[in-house]
Amino acid sequence: MDYENKIEFYKNRSFGERLSAAADFLRQNAKILAKNILVPAIPFVLLEAYFLPKYMEMVSQLSVGNISALETGMQVGLFFLVLMCLSLFLYSMSGAIMKAYEDGNLTDQTTWSDLSGKMFSNVGKLFLIGLVMFLIIAVISLVAGLLIYGGGMGVGVLFIFIFMFGLIALIPPLSLIIFPVFFQDASTWESIKKGFSLGFKNWGSTFGILFVGGIMGSIVSYAFGMPYQLWIAFNPSELSIMTYILAIIFSLGSVFATPFTFVFLAFQYFSITEKEEGTSLQNKIDEFDNL
Repeated sequence: MDYENKIEFYKNRSFGERLSAAADFLRQNAKILAKNILVPAIPFVLLEAYFLPKYMEMVSQLSVGNISALETGMQVGLFFLVLMCLSLFLYSMSGAIMKAYEDGNLTDQTTWSDLSGKMFSNVGKLFLIGLVMFLIIAVISLVAGLLIYGGGMGVGVLFIFIFMFGLIALIPPLSLIIFPVFFQDASTWESIKKGFSLGFKNWGSTFGILFVGGIMGSIVSYAFGMPYQLWIAFNPSELSIMTYILAIIFSLGSVFATPFTFVFLAFQYFSITEKEEGTSLQNKIDEFDNL
C-alpha cells in the first residue's frame, strides 16, 4: 500500500472532516476490507440465513399471541449465537485492520494469517467488555425490579420513563467503549471508563456521527434486506431455495454495514481523543525518545 497519502488517525478534526476522513479510509482500503472481512464472514452468513426464517416465523407468531411459537426456541437461540459470533468477528477484524494500518503494516497482500492474532485478541477484549456491561445492566435491572415491586405502579411508570431517557443518553458513550481497548491497549475497565468519559464530554458530536453513520448503515441494510422482506410478505409459509438465497442477501447487509459504522465511530474516537489528550503529540515525543 502507498503510505504517502496515509490518513492520520489522531487528529482534531471538525465534524465534517471526521466524516470525510472515514470515507477516505473506506475508499482507500476497500479491497483489503472486502478480502479480510467479507470472505471469512461467509460461513457465518450461511448459518445465519439458515436460521433466519425460523426467527422471523417465531416473531410473527408471537406478535399475534401464539405462544406455541416458542417451541422453535432452540433454533432461534442458535440464530442469536451465530449473530453474536458474526458481530464479534466484524468489529474485531475491523479493529485489527485499522490497527495494522495505523502501525504501517497493512498492505494489499495482507491476509487473514497476518491479522488473525490481533483479531482474536480483540474478540476476547470485546467479549469481556460485553460481559461487564451485561452484569452491570443485570444488577441495575434487579435493583429496579425490587424498587418497582416495593413501590407500586407509580414508581414503575417513573422508572420506565427514567430508564428510556437514560438509555438514549447512554447510546453515544456506549458506542465508544470498545475503542480504547482496541487502539490503546487499555484494560477492559479502563476502556469502559474512558469511553463513557469521552462520550459524555462529546455527546452531541458522537450522537451526530451515530446518526449519520446509522442512516448510511440502515440504507445498506435495507437495500440488502428488502427483497427478503417482500418475499416473506407474499410467501409467509414457503421455505424454498429462493427463501434461503434472499436470506443470505439479507444477512450480507450487516457484513457491509457494521465495518462501515465502525470506521466512522473510530474517527470520532480518534478526533475527540486528540482534542482531550493530545495523543498524536505524545506519540511523536515517544518516537523521538526511542531514537
